[in-house]
Amino acid sequence: MANVLTPDYLDIDYNTLIASIKSELQTNATFRDYNYEGSNIAILIELVSYIGELNTYYLNRIAKNTYIETADIYENVNRLARQEGYEPKGYISSKTTMDVTVSGGYVDGDILYIPAWHKIASDKQTDAGDAINFATTKSQTFTASSAEEEVEVEVSIVQGDVIGPLSYTGEDIIDNEIILPTYNYAFDDDIDDSIDTIELTVNGTTWDRISDFYDELSALSLAIDEAATNNVYMMRFDKYKRSKIVFSSSRSVPGVNDEIEITLLKSLGVDGNVAAVLINSTNEWTPDSNFIKNTTDTSRGPDADGWLANSTMTFITSVASIGGANAEDIDDLRDAAKGIHNAQYRNVAANDYKTYLESRSDVGAARIWGEQEIAPSGSILEYNKVHISVLPDGSPDEWETGTLNASANTWVPTGNVVSASASIYVPTSYASVWTSELEEYLEPRKMLNAYETWDVPELVYFSMTMGVRLYRLYTFADVSTDIRNKLIWYFRQSNRNFYDLINFMDIQEYLLDTTVISDTDDFDYIKGIRNLMIRDIDCSESIYETNTDGNYPQFTTSSYAADVENILRPIRLGYEQFPILASSVVSIVQET
Repeated sequence: MANVLTPDYLDIDYNTLIASIKSELQTNATFRDYNYEGSNIAILIELVSYIGELNTYYLNRIAKNTYIETADIYENVNRLARQEGYEPKGYISSKTTMDVTVSGGYVDGDILYIPAWHKIASDKQTDAGDAINFATTKSQTFTASSAEEEVEVEVSIVQGDVIGPLSYTGEDIIDNEIILPTYNYAFDDDIDDSIDTIELTVNGTTWDRISDFYDELSALSLAIDEAATNNVYMMRFDKYKRSKIVFSSSRSVPGVNDEIEITLLKSLGVDGNVAAVLINSTNEWTPDSNFIKNTTDTSRGPDADGWLANSTMTFITSVASIGGANAEDIDDLRDAAKGIHNAQYRNVAANDYKTYLESRSDVGAARIWGEQEIAPSGSILEYNKVHISVLPDGSPDEWETGTLNASANTWVPTGNVVSASASIYVPTSYASVWTSELEEYLEPRKMLNAYETWDVPELVYFSMTMGVRLYRLYTFADVSTDIRNKLIWYFRQSNRNFYDLINFMDIQEYLLDTTVISDTDDFDYIKGIRNLMIRDIDCSESIYETNTDGNYPQFTTSSYAADVENILRPIRLGYEQFPILASSVVSIVQET
């Protein structure tokens, strides 16, 4: 049975095993001329071959899931990512600031109080019919002044329904963990900012949430930071997609009789992002009663407790709620784990910045460059300067105020056969509140000599004409629809980068490759393409060559201008340029 025991790697499938076993049996005189059709031994051969193929399949699956680059089981990718030092995230709630105006119930010097974990109800719903509610997560006090006719205050709010407080005792802790009830809790992708999404108290004392139990663990670190404490916990999203609270024996663990209370938010993820100004009194976004309390003189409110009537307040959000995201999938975990492993918790190289920024739910794409790229021979103006361009998550028509400000414009491509104009967005400036938040996010990994500057990105819109000849059994309407959809998929934000190389020969091969599909569309009618040609290429911005003579500034000559050339050569975008498909003016015509 030597051939069966030592087969080639690709020869352990069901049919090959059957043939191999029969071939081996023929070396025995008893089975040399044996007719296997309908025989009992044929059933045994098939059973052994079936078991052999199953074993081969499972061994291959085990080998494939040994390394994060090839693993395709979520549980295993989650585990391998944590081994690299990356903590997988669950659902993330969008955040914004609500402007509250109070017009009565106070006098000069009164202290007004806003409680934490207060629901702000909504009449808005997702497509699935879920109400989009928000909540405060931190208490806030401010002083009223009679010199002002009205008192205005900014309140940070987070999307989600308040869950809890959930009550536990130390007896509920198993292996230093508390498994939370099954909900999509708001995990938060930046636990160091001023907006919390979870609160845990032990015997009434608030414990601190941290991202790593071994941060500032040494006695020296604790002595330097007087505010540091061992009363800490982590919130984890485990391989079974459960949220849990984790304590560490190297820090502090609540005792058996300690009372634990946990308050969280149930998140809608990406569906919880809401446009600016939609949260306001007119649209019936209103806090529940007992939202603002006069703690100085409780008699000034409508009741003896000092809570002011909601009729004395107005509410509005001048910026959109941003940052909502669903739980990471396998590809997200794989990329994030590689990035954190390479960066080693320091932003030194451009990829360190890129990976760390793109791990945020409100950042869709990032590009970082510096002196070596734009002044290879050196420039005093560029010493230690880190240039950063970022795009919010989603397409430009989904961006909202509070991230990247952009103005709507129109663009008419030259030579376009449909003679149509495209609606495009031209970024004008960053919202200072967003860059400030990103700078605070980058601060823990900042190199001391690095100076970060934010460059407004340029969106380069592309249009083209595609000529197609079809096989006889396919209709032009079906094929052209799939061509357009597949081209849109190619240019979607997660598939493109700043400083991209747009190679139209690659695009042509990509469109014709029937094995390349998206996670939502198989593009079946691509099989009907007999010939495909790309022509009439145009783009909305000038593309420039990066300098090659070692001098500053960055760009010297124009490398591509659609009005003077139209050839299928690769186009290298600038460092702050990002490609977008102007799908409305992409022409698909049937060739004769």
